[in-house]
Amino acid sequence: MNQYKIGVVLYMGIIIIVSSIPGNAYPKVDILNADKFVHTIEYGILGFLLIKAFPCDWGIHLIGLIFLGSLFGIIDEWYQQFTPERFSSMWDALADSLGIIIGVLITKLIMNTKE
Repeated sequence: MNQYKIGVVLYMGIIIIVSSIPGNAYPKVDILNADKFVHTIEYGILGFLLIKAFPCDWGIHLIGLIFLGSLFGIIDEWYQQFTPERFSSMWDALADSLGIIIGVLITKLIMNTKE
């Protein structure tokens, strides 16, 4: 198992742990949609780890990685509704999916230019 596969598992675990922290433990941020930016960055990192852990050509496998990463984001959003002072948001799930797409595609493009 390469270090990126271990990184995927650890990073997903960290995401779930952070999702388990009650919402009132976070500082209040008054910047409009700052949390969507954080979601995009958070899942962009996951997208990077996924494509490095499971390198593939353009096509169905790449779409599969994006789908799996996005599905994890949706499951994470669903899970948050059971955490006190937290809630599920379709917009957060979309920001998660956008982050996965950005992370996977940018990393894939960089990997291709190095070959």
